[in-house]
Amino acid sequence: MKGKKLKIGIYELTGCAGDALMILNCEKELPAIFQAVDIQSFLMAKSDNIDDELDVALVEGSVTTEKEVEELKDIRKRSKIVVALGLCATVGGIQSRFQDPQKWQENFRQVYGETKMELPAVVSKPIDAYIKVDFYLPGCPISKEQFLNFFTRVVKGAPPAFSA
Repeated sequence: MKGKKLKIGIYELTGCAGDALMILNCEKELPAIFQAVDIQSFLMAKSDNIDDELDVALVEGSVTTEKEVEELKDIRKRSKIVVALGLCATVGGIQSRFQDPQKWQENFRQVYGETKMELPAVVSKPIDAYIKVDFYLPGCPISKEQFLNFFTRVVKGAPPAFSA
């Protein structure tokens, strides 16, 4: 991976987007980050996102819709390395606590009444329930130091210190 800029994608599924926001909160380090890699996709930070082949995909949030299942599978297919970013991606987050589909439907009706959902929901799960994950960065949100350490190692082509 040395000699060319790594193609990176940062993706947000169901969650609070706190991990993506934490990346943006690396204000001092952001210029160096954006110089070191080619950010192909990062909805929170840019509008000209590209769905292309990636060296590294960072995915935050848990899977809660069929659309997210398909999106996640597409990300995996296009990426050499997939990183589960944060508590929701690594273990499912708080939204995964309702595992019984009947209970989930009852809770949905209590909040939204008889409103129909546009997107069919699935039981909320971590991303490794659907795809192979290469590395996990836990936390809610992830820590800045942990992210920068991981990111630096990946950019330098050194194997990260923690993996799947």
